[in-house]
Amino acid sequence: MAVAALGSVLTGLTHTAEAGSNRILILAHGNEWGLADANVLTGLTYGGQAMTNVPAATLTVGTATVMRGEIWYLNEAGIAAATDNIIAPTFADGSYSAPMFHHGFYSNVDQANPLVDSDAASRTTAGSLSSPAITTVANGYLVAAAACGAEGPAAWTNATEQTDQAFGDPPGANLSFAHITTSGADITLTVTHTDDNRKVIMAVTLRPAAVGGSIIKQAMHHYKTMALH
Repeated sequence: MAVAALGSVLTGLTHTAEAGSNRILILAHGNEWGLADANVLTGLTYGGQAMTNVPAATLTVGTATVMRGEIWYLNEAGIAAATDNIIAPTFADGSYSAPMFHHGFYSNVDQANPLVDSDAASRTTAGSLSSPAITTVANGYLVAAAACGAEGPAAWTNATEQTDQAFGDPPGANLSFAHITTSGADITLTVTHTDDNRKVIMAVTLRPAAVGGSIIKQAMHHYKTMALH
């Protein structure tokens, strides 16, 4: 069964869980600040359940002013155990300046090994930014985001944008969230901002839940039932 997007990708710090099976919540965070390491996101919960950071899809770029982009996720067990729809971040210094949170639910995701691949790339000058080649599988989903140290907006190649948010006073910052179904061929993403400087692109690919095991078990049960008659 193919991975499917559930409902809409939203921004902010609340998102009511969508109905589905073998779900995963994917969250992208972008933040820009003036002092390196001052606003690093150190923890994130959804409904009181700890989310998991994807290190390979987390990157900080810049010196005096830095832009950080990262992806976090929560699996079906955590979504089911969540007590509310609130996303609660924890920052190293206890506060944040220009944070942006975009998030979406997906179904039919392998719960034991949900990520096929994850990666990130950055640049410190204006211009388009491409990701490394991202490994995919048939019936999967690629989920990506781009964080930029200016307002944007963003335009994507090889993915469909779902949200585009400018934050703060000009030149502000921008976070864009995009996704696309996958066939098994590698995908290289490119994002271009109309107004940009330092930027980060990050992506993960989702693995579909296996159904072969359940089909085999059903067939064996049917065979045993027939043999008893």
